[in-house]
Amino acid sequence: MAYQLYRTTTLGSTLQESLDEMIQNNQIPPALALKILQQFDKVINNALESRVKSRLNFKAGKLETYRYCDNVWTFILRDVEFKDSQGHGHSEPVKVDKVKIVACDGKSAAAAKDSDK
Repeated sequence: MAYQLYRTTTLGSTLQESLDEMIQNNQIPPALALKILQQFDKVINNALESRVKSRLNFKAGKLETYRYCDNVWTFILRDVEFKDSQGHGHSEPVKVDKVKIVACDGKSAAAAKDSDK
């Protein structure tokens, strides 16, 4: 089973809204919408793992909160500075007041992906 984390992105939310509308208009059954969302979860996780090569460094002024539950780390950081580690894009650091980082255990996801085959 793939993580459902990316359903809250703009792309995931738009997909869910479209599927909900199609269900309400009796264009697809709810079971098909669920299968589509599950396929989205698998594809987006795989694409981010295999296609994204960018790296980013960050430094936080304060770790406000951290939590580890069900192989998922959640961090809330204050006064964070981001830098492109490969020299692409912004040459100046980007500073933000507050950041939430959700990090999932990639090894568990890879094992789940292998068991789906």
